[in-house]
Order: sequence, then structure tokens, then C-alpha cells
Amino acid sequence: MYDLSICLPAIYPEYWECLYQSFVDSCTQYTFELVLTGPYRPSSALINKPNLKYIKSFATSVRSAQTAAIECEGRLIAIPADDGYAFSSSFDRSIELIDHLSTTKYMGVTKKHVIVLRYREGKNFKSKSLPKNYWSVKSHPTLRFLNIPRGYKHAVQPLLSMNYFREIGGFDCRFEHLAMAAHDLSYRIQNDGGLLHLSPIEVMNCDWCPSTVVHRPIEDSHNQHDYPLFKSIYSSPESAHRIHVDYNNWKKITDVWARRWPHGVPE
Repeated sequence: MYDLSICLPAIYPEYWECLYQSFVDSCTQYTFELVLTGPYRPSSALINKPNLKYIKSFATSVRSAQTAAIECEGRLIAIPADDGYAFSSSFDRSIELIDHLSTTKYMGVTKKHVIVLRYREGKNFKSKSLPKNYWSVKSHPTLRFLNIPRGYKHAVQPLLSMNYFREIGGFDCRFEHLAMAAHDLSYRIQNDGGLLHLSPIEVMNCDWCPSTVVHRPIEDSHNQHDYPLFKSIYSSPESAHRIHVDYNNWKKITDVWARRWPHGVPE
């Protein structure tokens, strides 16, 4: 068993060798595995790494993450982004925090702690730190639904117990991209009495290329599907008690993401 499984639905192979090395430099005190899932096979320099697994997938990023998590062997799971790199010692600091919170039963909670992996994001990695209130619902008008408490936080890139991730059902695979699925997971955890904590330092520095062909399906899925679905869920009074989903809900979702592959998958 590893300390950490980094579960990564991935579409940007040009980043992966540097990304892998950044994980090595950011997780020096703990063991980790990198589970890559997506349409593109890793390079020969990566594919033979003993702590790397590759799962071929043409599905949505959410379904891909959910199915890849089944193959993860870590006691913790993190779901960052693949278009960037991790800062040195950042995973060490975050794992140290979640272990401390869990073993000391902070606020009476053990397995239900989540670390919000804070990140930067900007074109060509030129970005500034986001304010700490960015990770709170109250800072985002589009998230202010009656049944989402203003004090809730969201972890777009979360770190949490693998057992708890599976117990609560992981992601609702009706979402296509991870952003709104991760928001939903964050609120379900807090509905269950879980606590979200900001990472001690920033963990990831991500690129931002909104005009690329690769990124377009992500924008379209958010605007045309994921946010409308999120709005319909959290406009209902029942969402105040929303906690568990069926972990096998991925089986109801097609294994080809038509929005990304409208003309069929590549050979």
C-alpha cells in the first residue's frame, strides 16, 4: 500500500514527465503512486516507472477518475490537474496535516477531513496566489444556493482518505468535468459532518489555455451540462441532506465522451 494515490484524468501528455518529477519532489517523506487515465499512453520514460499505472480511457474526466480510483492502492487519494506541476514539499505538508487532524480527532472528526489543495492558475504559469477566501462558497455568487451554507468550502483539487472517498460514493458521474463534481463532493462531505482545511502551502501551479481545442469541451461541458445539473441539484431542498451516491454510478455513463470525441475515438 502507498501513502498516497495521485489519481489523474489526463489529456496533456506534454506535461507529464515534468509533472511526475514534481510529484517526486513534492512527496519526499511519503510513498505515492501516480495513476494516469486518459486517451494517450505515457512516454517510455514514464510507463516503466514502478509507481505509475496507466488506464486507457476515452470517457469523461469524472467517469475516468471514478474508475481509476478503483485501481488505486493508497490510503489517501488526491485528484489534482495534469496541466501543471507541484511545488516542492507541498504534498508532504498536506499529508502531514491530514494525518495530524485524523489522528488527533480534530473537532471530533477522524476520517472525514479533506485538504483543499490550493493552486495557482494562469497562462504560461504566470499567476498570483489566490486569496484564501477564494475556497469559500461565500466568495462565489454562482454557488450561493439556498441549500449550500455560506461557510462551506470547496476542494476542486482534494486530498482525502481513500476509504472515505469510496464510502461516500466518490463522484457523481453524471457530471462530465471534475470541477463541479468536486464541488458536489465537497458539499456532500460537509453535509456528512466532514471538515475541509486549506493546504498549508500552495500545492499546484497550473497552466491556463482556454482557447485551445483541447480545452473547449471542458468549457462546453461546464456551460451546457455540468453547471445546469449542479444548479438543478442544489436548488432542491433535498440537497441539504445530500451525502452518499452509488460508487458504481459510473456504469450508467457511456465510456466515450461524445463532447470530446464527436467523430469517434482515435486509433
